[in-house]
Amino acid sequence: MKYLEEQQNNEEKLNKIKNEHNQLIKKYEEEKDKLEIQLGEINNNLLQVSETLSQSNQTANVEREKFEKKIVNKFLKKNKKTKSFLFLRFYWKMN
Repeated sequence: MKYLEEQQNNEEKLNKIKNEHNQLIKKYEEEKDKLEIQLGEINNNLLQVSETLSQSNQTANVEREKFEKKIVNKFLKKNKKTKSFLFLRFYWKMN
C-alpha cells in the first residue's frame, strides 16, 4: 500500500515537472519568436540606413566633382597656360 502511494506521489511530481517544463519551453519559444521578429526589423532598418548613406555618398561625390570642375574651369579662364599647368599639377598631386 505504501509503495503504491509513493509511486502515485512520484508520478504526480513527475507530471508536475513535465507540465512546468512544457510551460517553460512554450515561454522560451514565444520569446525567441519575438526576438527574431525584432532582429528582422533591426536588420531592415540597418539596410535602409545603409542604402540611404550610400545614396548620400554618391550624391556628395557627384557634387564634389562638379565643384572641382567649376574651380578648375574658372582658374583656367583667368590664367595663362603656364600658370594653369602648374596649378593642375599641384591640384592633381593633392588628390
